[in-house]
Parts: sequence; C-alpha cells; structure tokens
Amino acid sequence: MIRKWQLILVLMAAGACSGRAAIIADWNFNDQTSGPASSSIAAEHGSGSLNLSQLANSADATIGTGGTAINEVGGDTAGKDLIVTAGASQRENGKSIIFSLSTSGCKNIVLTYATQASSTGFNSQQWSYSTDGTHYTSLATITGMGAAYTTTGTETVDFSTVTALDNDSTVYFALTLSGASGSSGTDHFDNIQFNADVVPEPTAVGAIATAGLLALCGLRVWRQRRCCEKLKS
Repeated sequence: MIRKWQLILVLMAAGACSGRAAIIADWNFNDQTSGPASSSIAAEHGSGSLNLSQLANSADATIGTGGTAINEVGGDTAGKDLIVTAGASQRENGKSIIFSLSTSGCKNIVLTYATQASSTGFNSQQWSYSTDGTHYTSLATITGMGAAYTTTGTETVDFSTVTALDNDSTVYFALTLSGASGSSGTDHFDNIQFNADVVPEPTAVGAIATAGLLALCGLRVWRQRRCCEKLKS
C-alpha cells in the first residue's frame, strides 16, 4: 500500500520534471537607433531575429521613442518601439514581418506583445507559423487595437497546441498587416515576447527520478530503524 509520504514524494518528483516558463526571445527595441529600422533586428532577451525585408519599402519601418512598459520584461524600461507605416497607396497592406527563433528544449509556445494602431493604420494583425520558412499556417488574427498602448493592453497568441513548433532548431512566425486606409496610418509594436515551457534533458529527468527513489529508500530505512528501536525499548 502506498503511504501518504510516498505519494507526496512522487508528486514532488513529478513537479520537478515538469517544464518551467522561460523567455525564448523578446524585442523591446531599446537598443535600436531612433529613425529608419534595420532590416534585421536581434532579440534583446533570449535569441532570435526579426526580419523586415518582406515589407514593400524599408522606409515604412522606423524605430520610435514612444515605447511602453506594458508586457515588458522585468528590469526593462519604457523606451523605444517599432512603427510600421502603411505607406503610399497603403503599399504595406498584406506585407509581413518575420520572426525566427529556436525552440530547442522547449514546448508550449505563447506569444505576448503590446501594440497600438492609428485610426487609418492596420486594423488586422494576422499571425502564422512555419517550420521551414516557406509554408505558413495561419493561427490567429488580432483586431480591435486601440489608439494607445494602454487602451489595447497585452495581446496574446497561444501556439501551445501546435506541437510541430516544439523542440525545433528554427521556427518562423509571420505577422501580416492589413486593413490600413491611409498612407500615414501606423501600427506600433513593443515588448514582443515568445515564451515557452523548458523541457528537462533526459539526464536531468533520470537524476530526479534517482533522487526520488533514494529518498523513498532512505525514508523506508529510517522507518524500519524507528520500529526496531521501539521494539528494543
């Protein structure tokens, strides 16, 4: 029969084997120079790349100084942000921003970010994913952005059901913008976080299991000694 203390140890070992949340990649843009954005921007936290080369005109992507504290990583400050302008004849409608990063050793990918849109800016932010950088599958479309970060709050896109994105050396996420109605319309983005659960290495799981077994054995020996001492007394 399993004793209560044995059950507790088993549950503790199971908890130790479960994943813990971690930031895979985060862009706060605070390290960028204000003005025209680079075609490729590295993550400030974790590791990853944001690619702007698929925009119709590179001049439509700029780094602004109106960043927000919403969804920021602890210790960061509200500094800069990424601004995408619709451009002449709303040329950026239908164009995408591509994020690439590694999910090795991770599962249950979740994206969170801060955003705002002007009245003539993009009113649709579609998120898709790919494992080869060529074939994308749409997962979610964000709409209803406010004219201020504080109005919109934090947006969340949950990729955790897409197991194909788990534990992969390189995965891709496309943000496709559409719905802009004016050439000067803009959407702002800040504190773009990709989070996931870290999966312990097999050796770590084995070590945890071994430690659990040793603890069980140790407690059993202790109980036996206690019983013997009582009988002697």
